[in-house]
Amino acid sequence: MSRVIGLAAATTETNPSDQQKESGNYRKGRFKMRGLEFVIENPKGSIRSGADIEGNPWSTVMPHHYGYILKTVSDSDGDHLDVYIGPYPESDKVYAIDQSRSSDGKFDEHKFMVGFLDKKDARQAYEDSFSGNAPFMGMVELTWPEFKDWIEFGDSSLPIVDQMLREFNSRVELMKSVEEPDGSVYLYGACMVPNKIDRSEFRDYYTADDVRKAARAYLVKSRAAGYRHQAVFQNKDVQLTQSFITPVEMKIGNNTIPAESWVVEFKLNHPDVIRMAKAGELAAFSIGGPSRKWRLEKRDGTHSEWFGPNASK
Repeated sequence: MSRVIGLAAATTETNPSDQQKESGNYRKGRFKMRGLEFVIENPKGSIRSGADIEGNPWSTVMPHHYGYILKTVSDSDGDHLDVYIGPYPESDKVYAIDQSRSSDGKFDEHKFMVGFLDKKDARQAYEDSFSGNAPFMGMVELTWPEFKDWIEFGDSSLPIVDQMLREFNSRVELMKSVEEPDGSVYLYGACMVPNKIDRSEFRDYYTADDVRKAARAYLVKSRAAGYRHQAVFQNKDVQLTQSFITPVEMKIGNNTIPAESWVVEFKLNHPDVIRMAKAGELAAFSIGGPSRKWRLEKRDGTHSEWFGPNASK
């Protein structure tokens, strides 16, 4: 991989004209790594220059390759996500940096450090890329899967340090089928997990308090069960037998779920549902119910452009 990156850097034009830099229309090396395509704008050792918001010129010799990731966009500036490429492409870590504006110290944009072995080296590489004080706000260490999840589901208009206090969660199967000696069949698993952002288009997120409220309301008002949020089973076909909040982290099947998750168990009586459970066709619980949607106000006072299905302008 290092050789591929080196070849991409060698094909990048290191002395574009001001007009070419403004338009971005000059030769840039490209390479693919871990399913993403990277573009090198400034190879290691080249001079990167520009002007700050007040028109003051700056320039620096790049200690590492610098560029961006294709097919991504940052809501902070409308450009691609910026990336520094270090000497260790085999590293399984990505370091995400929140950068501040020089004018007021507020959040500006993200810079991502790939190919670095630890936080210390990643931050040093970032700071070495500036002729003066680096506008560093904070840093988060991500795995590559977490980084890809953030690209797809994260908010690139806000600091990533705040966002990654919540964990981006790939869909996990948290249900198992249990057959008792008497032949009765049960489904057991978590239906709500706190502090994880769902990968659905709605990016649902629940605090531990949300989970407790939903679990209590379900017992008081509903106790119903259905299939794919459509067909609702009769009580005689599927019966709720357990519902509790986990006091500690626990294992369900091969999966570990955190404390303060909502776990349920249902006894299956209908032959079709029992067949699906035994065949492994039922993978996970999912809650359903009405919801209210609204726009989110960003830190700069503007509002998000994302609306839920029932949101109003």
